[in-house]
Amino acid sequence: MSGTHAVSAAVGVVKATGLSTLRSAVSIAGIAFSLILGGHAAGQQDGRGKAADNLDRSQSRAETISFSSRDRETIRVYYKNLYSKIPGRASGQGGNPGPQFQLRVERDGVLLPKVVRRLKPFPADLDGRLPHLSPNFVRGSIDSDILIIDQRSGRVIDIIHDFLSF
Repeated sequence: MSGTHAVSAAVGVVKATGLSTLRSAVSIAGIAFSLILGGHAAGQQDGRGKAADNLDRSQSRAETISFSSRDRETIRVYYKNLYSKIPGRASGQGGNPGPQFQLRVERDGVLLPKVVRRLKPFPADLDGRLPHLSPNFVRGSIDSDILIIDQRSGRVIDIIHDFLSF
């Protein structure tokens, strides 16, 4: 509760009880102080503080981030056009690309730092065609999987397995 709201609430209480002027001033100050402290304590009652509240807000934003059907189509067309320019890839004769790393993680899983380093962010021209993400999040690929991850924690926000295996 803000200080002005607390004081006006305290004045209302004092007027209702009909206290004298000096006692009124002391009562107003005491009630206002209690209301201000009580409001502050209610906001911090779990003891986690502002940083935890910000993390909660960032996690709730992350829950709304995902690859939409439009995003998937944009990514598919981009990479299909890119691969069609590579000799042998357009006809499916690109040969065996070698063993791929199989990601065994799903949405809300956490990637190890060595796996996060393997993430290839989407090219700037592709990323520019997709909805803007907060700076904490990055879209990219690991082998044929496409992902959105939270760079701070390595948490997988969204993943589509084998999306880039044409």
